[in-house]
Amino acid sequence: MPRHVFLSSAVLLLFLFVPLLARGSSEAASAEGTESKEVELFKPREDVVPADGEEEGIEARYKSASSFQGHSLVEADGVMVALALAAYNDDGRYGTYTDMWAKWHPYGGGSKMPKDAAWDNHWKTELVTEPSAEEGRGGPLLSSKAVVRGNKIFVLASNPTVITNGASGLETYWGLELIVGEVRKTAENDVNQVSWKKTSLPRSTHEAPMQQHSWERLGAVDGSRGVAVGGSTIVFPLLATKRAYEGNEGEGITACTVIYSDDNGVSWKFPAQAAIANDCAFARLLEWEGKLLMVTAAPFSSSWRPRVYESADNGKTWAEASGPLSHLLSESNVFSARNGRFDLVTTTIEEKTVLLCTEVVFIDNIQGGINQLGDVRSAIHVWLSDGARIYDVGPISVDDAGFSFSTLLHAKDGLFALYSKEGEHEMPGSFVFKPLTEQLRHIKTVLSKWKEVDDRVSKLCGSTTTAAMKDGAEGAGCVGPLPTAGLIGFLSNNASDTHWNDEYFGVGATVPTGTKKVENGFQLAGHGARIAWPVGRQGPNSVRSYVGEELTLVATVIIDKVPTAATPLLGVSTVGDPNGKYLGLWYDERRHWKTRF
Repeated sequence: MPRHVFLSSAVLLLFLFVPLLARGSSEAASAEGTESKEVELFKPREDVVPADGEEEGIEARYKSASSFQGHSLVEADGVMVALALAAYNDDGRYGTYTDMWAKWHPYGGGSKMPKDAAWDNHWKTELVTEPSAEEGRGGPLLSSKAVVRGNKIFVLASNPTVITNGASGLETYWGLELIVGEVRKTAENDVNQVSWKKTSLPRSTHEAPMQQHSWERLGAVDGSRGVAVGGSTIVFPLLATKRAYEGNEGEGITACTVIYSDDNGVSWKFPAQAAIANDCAFARLLEWEGKLLMVTAAPFSSSWRPRVYESADNGKTWAEASGPLSHLLSESNVFSARNGRFDLVTTTIEEKTVLLCTEVVFIDNIQGGINQLGDVRSAIHVWLSDGARIYDVGPISVDDAGFSFSTLLHAKDGLFALYSKEGEHEMPGSFVFKPLTEQLRHIKTVLSKWKEVDDRVSKLCGSTTTAAMKDGAEGAGCVGPLPTAGLIGFLSNNASDTHWNDEYFGVGATVPTGTKKVENGFQLAGHGARIAWPVGRQGPNSVRSYVGEELTLVATVIIDKVPTAATPLLGVSTVGDPNGKYLGLWYDERRHWKTRF
């Protein structure tokens, strides 16, 4: 009973009483032994090389920082720039992050960097911004990740500043600030410096929406990502807060919105409907195939599910998004928005728009078959998606790295990471800059394989294929070409005696004992014989498929013998549902198809 099985956006658990899906081996690149070289950055008390033009005493100020907090990694006009926030505390432990620092390194002078580039040399250090004397005591600097437009780097920040106000005492003002870095070069195209300037956005920019929605605070979404789109538009996410009720001194109600500039940062505006998502605690922005996406996360105490919003006019108007991609971004364990410690980016690799994200994976330390109590290691994994399929590219770090921060950058056909490295004895650590050479090579291999499988699947039901089926088998019903958009799984001839592998590298099916392997599938015989695809029961392993609320299943089946009664063929069942929802497709003795609920 040979067959192909396809899955195109799905839900839950599939039982094929004749076949089903999956490939179960993550060909993840090892984090050890690769060609990529790590460079340690923002290490407390380290010696640094100040950039040209830095003020006297900058080295001493840098060395007085007790800890750093990861911020951004960007490339602008041939310069790689890493940003971090610094805290100053006499006891050498963590404090309030008020200053922003930059380390930069030439990245091929505007062209691709040589393969043997020495990243461990020539990082220049600059103080980007610090609270001014006029602002009084500065609070923690909350800011978005940096956005690049040409040779400029944009950061939107909000700083709760406590101002002495005469007899009335102290007043706290949350202001929006724009930090802009500009790469400057010599006549010979050598990088001279990255100059930085901080300006406060006028209160008139945001007074109207704050009054309209009774917002008390309006600030940058800390650690989130903004985007630069079109020829001159820059968009940043914002988080607004108001009291839950009059007189409430506790936690307020939050909403997510954006602020955008369509003139390269000269002036700033709010969308037509200022409050895009209410009861929203975190949001990040992505660009996907001509649209802006806002991926939101709800407060932990809220029953409101995360949602995705989209804008087709560069941030001016927004509506809730639907479809497989929005479900992937809002509901999957890997790609949904959580907070700024983990990264989610879109980029183009091999002429394909893809999602890349980082995830911290915890691994129990098992020795001699015994789990060492309390001994758990963590590693950062990079995940890849084309909007439908997901794939674990593998680890980029080992030994408890990256739990507090990680970010990715794809630039000039290079993939890079900046992630936190734990310090010893509970002391602040540093950050690791790492070219992900092997991981990028692996991503390209996976994308090439997905494209090759798409091409094969699209031709499975062409006229030539249909005519070649066994003697024109009655009722073959193969009508082509088969669609591949949104296709997340394909089970065909890639199988062993125990596993049926998904050719898109997703979750696989386990084949029961006694099942016979045939060309392009398996032959099932006997009462109750079945193959199950447990996509809704994913564990902590590195092989996953994501299925949302919609399901399309295509299978080619050869029935050797007409059954004597209605017999189940395919089934879809929910998992973890006490009501046990089930949808089945049956075939009876009159050669009729029936559905069972």
